[in-house]
Amino acid sequence: MTKENIFKIVPVLLLLAVVAGGVFLVWPKYQEFQKLRTELKIAKDDLKQKEDYIANLSSVDVELESYRGAVDKINSSFADDMSTPVIMNYLQKTVAENGLVLKGITEEGSSASAAAGSSFSLSVSGSYGAFKNLISSLYLSAKIFEIDSLSFASPVADEAGGYFDFEISLKIPVYSKPSLEEGILPL
Repeated sequence: MTKENIFKIVPVLLLLAVVAGGVFLVWPKYQEFQKLRTELKIAKDDLKQKEDYIANLSSVDVELESYRGAVDKINSSFADDMSTPVIMNYLQKTVAENGLVLKGITEEGSSASAAAGSSFSLSVSGSYGAFKNLISSLYLSAKIFEIDSLSFASPVADEAGGYFDFEISLKIPVYSKPSLEEGILPL
């Protein structure tokens, strides 16, 4: 080979070496760089979404704090003690405050239905106005009562001084009380 041929072949060989080095050495590193760049972009997007979620939770928490009084008022309507004697005592007191005579109060259902709430049957006697006041008191009370049924018997002229006999079926539902301290929203 002559010197001239060598000068022609060397640049071609160098060009082939550079291309081969680029294909076998640089290209895999570039692919790895692109993959890492894509993963970084996904991680940044995920971080931004989590930051937005936390910011949203913080604003919701501030808004919930403004409703603390209302939440406390609602929580007070749930009986802390759902035992039968406490409820019966409350009903007896409410009946007496409204000028009715309590003839009987019984708990209906079984302990198996305690998860659904307590049911009571109330038998009272008195004037229609006093009965309306009792229903209004139960409706406006801080405790939650559901009236399932009402029935009444007309007064007999000779008996009970013209008072009606009323039967009321009440249900006191059981709800779990959420609190702001425990947190309503998951983090």
